[in-house]
Amino acid sequence: MEEEHPFLVYRVENSYLGGLQTKAVLEGKAEMVCQAGPSTHELWGPAELVSAALVNCILSIVGVYLEHRKMSVEGLHARITTSLADNPIRISKTVIDIYMPKQEYSERDRKGLPRAIMRCPVRNSLNPEIQMVEIFHWD
Repeated sequence: MEEEHPFLVYRVENSYLGGLQTKAVLEGKAEMVCQAGPSTHELWGPAELVSAALVNCILSIVGVYLEHRKMSVEGLHARITTSLADNPIRISKTVIDIYMPKQEYSERDRKGLPRAIMRCPVRNSLNPEIQMVEIFHWD
């Protein structure tokens, strides 16, 4: 099998701070302190970070699609609901509600956007056993 050549590589340094807290630093630029276990609602936990990354990726793709088609992105937002299962503990389901800006959408847009979000690298990196549901709210 031929080795795959990545088009982007980045590094995150992570340090354990104690008390279930970690600090992640993205290539010496951006940093955040995270909860290494279940969230305390003061810090993000690992599953919450995955959920945020997934919805961020999908929402960015929708935004780029709309901007490319010279359509409004005003009011574009999304909400993700993530379910965890146990034994072993894992993300078992995500539901992303995507609230589209108030404007006219062609049949091409209504078919193209759900296909476009399938290119999300975060989505494509997650375990295929995770049930992923995306719901577009067009009005």
